[in-house]
Amino acid sequence: MQTLEQARASLETVRTLLGRKLVRVRNARYLFNGAPEPEAVGEVEFTCEGGKAVTLSLASDGESVMAASRALQVLEGFDISDDARCDWRAEDLLATLDARHLIGRQVIGVEGLHVVYQQHEACLLEGFRITLEGGDYLVFFNCGDEEAVRLNQPPPPLSEASEQWVTEL
Repeated sequence: MQTLEQARASLETVRTLLGRKLVRVRNARYLFNGAPEPEAVGEVEFTCEGGKAVTLSLASDGESVMAASRALQVLEGFDISDDARCDWRAEDLLATLDARHLIGRQVIGVEGLHVVYQQHEACLLEGFRITLEGGDYLVFFNCGDEEAVRLNQPPPPLSEASEQWVTEL
């Protein structure tokens, strides 16, 4: 499970986008036998003016999210069998979301989705919300085994958990 220190560092990494103008948002789309998997958004890279890049991904625990100050890394494809192949490709996520109007807008808010599961005594960082001037926002969150991104929509509520958007942990 992700430690509090790791979650705190990830949130602070995303917060380095504050005050910067958005240049692009890309994702590493998963493809099976050349066909894109619609639910598999993959890692998401936010690039702002000056080349500042932050990439969001799922943590290795499969429940939390994390962030790194780096460009998107698109994995090399491989064959599973003679008739099955996995590949990844970089895509313009803003075009996919019909949100290219966000290019050039300043990042004015960054929050993490802090989730507490009472029965398991677990606290997790399960998403990020990046708000741009004008009020539009993008949410990156853990959706089971996949990453998900929504424009101006919160993630679905979780059962048996309390959720709170926070600016620090």
